[in-house]
Parts: sequence; C-alpha cells; structure tokens
Amino acid sequence: MPLIDYTYFIGVISIPEVADSNGGASPIMGDTVNTVFIGRYETPYLRKALGYAFAKAFLDGLQIDPTEQRWLDIKGGKEYTIADKKFYWPGFVNDEKISPLANYIYCEYMRDNATTTTAVGEAKPQIQNATMASVTQKISRAWTDMKRMTEYDYDNSIQHFLQNNLDTYPEFDLSAISCFGSLNFLNL
Repeated sequence: MPLIDYTYFIGVISIPEVADSNGGASPIMGDTVNTVFIGRYETPYLRKALGYAFAKAFLDGLQIDPTEQRWLDIKGGKEYTIADKKFYWPGFVNDEKISPLANYIYCEYMRDNATTTTAVGEAKPQIQNATMASVTQKISRAWTDMKRMTEYDYDNSIQHFLQNNLDTYPEFDLSAISCFGSLNFLNL
C-alpha cells in the first residue's frame, strides 16, 4: 500500500491534469500517477534513502496492527530535540502534502514524460500556440528539495531524524544508505 497518493502533486510539483476541478483524481491521470509512478518509485526511493534493511523494516512495521509508534513517527512526523535545539521531521505523509517521496516521484514522472515513445523512436510533443520549454529547471528544483528532505546534512531530514534518534531506531545504519547525488542535465 503506497504511503502517498496523487494529492501530493501540487504547487511547484504539480502534475497536469492529475486532479479534476473538484479536487478529485481525473479518471486517467490520477490512476496513472497512483498505480504506475507511485507504485513503481516509492519503494526504490525508501530503499535508497533508508537503506534496504531499514526500509523493509519500516514498510513491514506499518503492516502490523497495532503499528508501533516509532514507525508512525517516520510516516507522519515528529518533533525532536538535540542539545536543547528543537527539530521537526514532517514525515512522509502530512497535511501540508510536502514529502520527499512526492518530489522524487515527480522527477521520475517528468523525465518519463519529456518525450513520447513512438514506433520509430522518441519524439517530443509539439503543441499548437505554445512554445515547448525545458523541464530541467523544474526537475532540478524538485530534486534539490527531495535531497534537502532526505539527506543527513540538512536539519529536519529523515536521515537527520533517524541518526539522532538511534535509541528508538537502533537498526538504522547511515552507512547503508545510497547518496542521491546531483542531477547533470549538461552531460558533463
């Protein structure tokens, strides 16, 4: 069961036509985002951000009823203190609809939809009465925001939260995670 849904793709990471005028999912796009993109990219993001073993423990822990509070804190967020300084991990799922999962999935969605596969190869759509623009700036911003919400170097990231709460999450291993790196649109 995915953690997020199409409603997270708003604001700077909006996906066109994903919601109808009433805020519900359009029949095609909402289902496509939920099943194809979220279903495909949510678990790989978690494995990279948390390490395979811890991501598995987290996802398995969410399936147990009643769910331990420590897993709910990762999912929904928690305030914590280090040396009298307060920090807040907002969680993967929250009312603000801001999540590193959504940013990561948005990047993959935009990369996938930059071209269309045809019988003779890849093609860029041509729109009448509009000029096509590069998606690189939007993907880069979403990627940077995802890294900020994920990586240890940033306060209020999931890795910062876990590393500073090892008494609650002793199985978390910062060395087991993968770095997301930077995007290179210039092929350098």
